[in-house]
Amino acid sequence: QTNRIRLQFSVQSLERRVSNNYIEIKSTDGTVLKSKQVVLTGPPKVLSQNISFSPPLCSRKEIAMASSQTWMAGVTKVSLVYENGEWPRSSAIGNIGLGNYNSEIGHPAFQVYDARTENNEIVALTFFALATGITDDASLALQCATQLEEVKSKFKIGASFNFTNYARFHVQRWPHEKYISEDREPSEINPHPYPDEALAESDWGGCLLFAGTESDLRFPGMMEGAAGSAFRAVSFVSAVDG
Repeated sequence: QTNRIRLQFSVQSLERRVSNNYIEIKSTDGTVLKSKQVVLTGPPKVLSQNISFSPPLCSRKEIAMASSQTWMAGVTKVSLVYENGEWPRSSAIGNIGLGNYNSEIGHPAFQVYDARTENNEIVALTFFALATGITDDASLALQCATQLEEVKSKFKIGASFNFTNYARFHVQRWPHEKYISEDREPSEINPHPYPDEALAESDWGGCLLFAGTESDLRFPGMMEGAAGSAFRAVSFVSAVDG
C-alpha cells in the first residue's frame, strides 16, 4: 500500500506511550505518526544529535551513540570516467593506497579503485579523498587524477596512459549529507568501528530497534553490516508481530 510509505519525513522526536502501547513519531513539520515499534537505521551519532527521545534511552546506549563515529562519513568519492582509456589488464589497478592525504599540496586522495566494468564498457576510477577546503568539484577531480599520475610508475600501472585525460567526473561529498555526517568540514577520516553491543541492543522494552551498519556485531561500518543489522531487526519485528 503506497500510503504506508512516507518520504521526506524528517523525524524530530520519538515518545513512548507505554499506557497506549505505541511510539509517537513526530516530524520536523509537526506531523505525528504512531507505531508499535520503530527501527532506526541512521548513524548513531547523527541520530543522537537530531532526534529527542522520551523517555531518554538507557545511559549505556546514549553514551555509545554520542561517542560513535561513522566510518567513511568524512570521505568524498570522486569517479573519473574515460572514453578511450584502457590500461592493460596485466597491470590492473585493483585497490591502491595512495598514502597520507594532504589537500594543501594537491594530494586529497588516499585510496583509488579500478572501477571498470568486466567488459570494459565503462572505464573508470574511483578515489576516496578528504576534500575539506576544496570547494570546486572540477578542481578536486583534476587533483585526484594528477596525484595518481605522480605515483603511477611506483605502482607500475598505466605507463603509457595519462590519467588526467578523463572524459567526465562525478563527485559525491558524503560530509555534506545531513543524515550521514555530523561534520561538513572534517579534518580527518574516522577510524574503522569495532563491534559495540550497546549500539546493537534494542531499547524501550524491545520497541525501539537499531539497524544501521554501526549496530552490526560482525561487520560494523561495512555494507555487510548494514544488511546484517537490518536482517536482525526484521527478524525481531516479525517474531513480535507473529
